[in-house]
Amino acid sequence: MTKPTVEQLEELSAKATQGEWEACGSERGGCKCGNVWSKDADAPVLNTVIGKWGDDYPALRFTEDSTSLRNLIEPYMEQITYGEVPEELGKANALFIAALVNFWRQGGAELVRDGLKWREDKARWEEMLSGGDKSARKEQP
Repeated sequence: MTKPTVEQLEELSAKATQGEWEACGSERGGCKCGNVWSKDADAPVLNTVIGKWGDDYPALRFTEDSTSLRNLIEPYMEQITYGEVPEELGKANALFIAALVNFWRQGGAELVRDGLKWREDKARWEEMLSGGDKSARKEQP
């Protein structure tokens, strides 16, 4: 994945759910549901993974009916598990995502843009001072 530009991040932010975001249970260090909510919409905008993750699929199993001798078919969910995210890590992910969205929308974009400009200016000054930029120096006769 390539690094997005500030402009691309601003465009993505404008298209995403607006307003302040909050991780469920943020006042107590997160919640094991992993939800991140839009406070304005009072609705979840994403869910971070906590616990086992993988491909879930429906399956059927036979059960015995205790009131008769016949078998019943019962649906249930199975999972091909690929990994597991510890609860504390999943909570931290939700808190971090909400904090980043709020930071970005409360002036973070401008701070990032200013920081990138400062870094470019610093590199240009360092090059000029080291003699690497011939166009910035006057030619001596």
